[in-house]
Amino acid sequence: MPRIISNLQSLLEDAGTPSPPPTLIGSPTTPTSPNETCMVFVHRWSLRFSVHLTLVALFETLFFWLFVSRTEDAALISLVNSYTKGLLNQCSAMNGTQRALFIDVVNLLINQTQVQSNGAIAAASRAAYNGNLLLNSWVYVGFLGGLAATLAGAATYRRLPIQWRQLGLENLTLILILGLYEFMFFRTVVYPYQAISMPELDRLLINEIDASCDPSFAFAVAAAFSGF
Repeated sequence: MPRIISNLQSLLEDAGTPSPPPTLIGSPTTPTSPNETCMVFVHRWSLRFSVHLTLVALFETLFFWLFVSRTEDAALISLVNSYTKGLLNQCSAMNGTQRALFIDVVNLLINQTQVQSNGAIAAASRAAYNGNLLLNSWVYVGFLGGLAATLAGAATYRRLPIQWRQLGLENLTLILILGLYEFMFFRTVVYPYQAISMPELDRLLINEIDASCDPSFAFAVAAAFSGF
């Protein structure tokens, strides 16, 4: 090629025609500017991060609503059942007269109709509130998914060199590792965690009753909850 170009230049100079600049076969006719190269870099990495965030948002949404929220509800119900176990055992050991007297005292202190109504209203309010939170979580997933789809469509339109198979496998592997870590963390840290114990709750309750009510009543409640 250098020899051919040199011969052409000599012929053109002899003919009095200025020679064109030599070009190599296969070289791009339009050079790539530094700004365009920077935009391609930003586009590719934005696409990678958006895909990763979309999968993380999807994983967190499913993990919380299908596992964490149900576990929290079950833990609270179990705590209440354990706390009232001593009182319920005392009720089962009462005779008919004692049980009737106890029910009269409960009805005197607690309006059961009002409690049932308040419970139903609270359940409906909690369901509506949590429904809005569930909607928000899926809005996050949809927004990130739309952003990733837009970036992917723009990359396809601009014919950017994106390794789609590598991009998908890389993000799926990261999400799988995240899921395994979350499972290990819950099994080894969250579940073994010891929350406030029953004796501590008894002490708090008795201290509050003793500060607000008659000490003899506090002793009777303590005996009921401790199983004496």
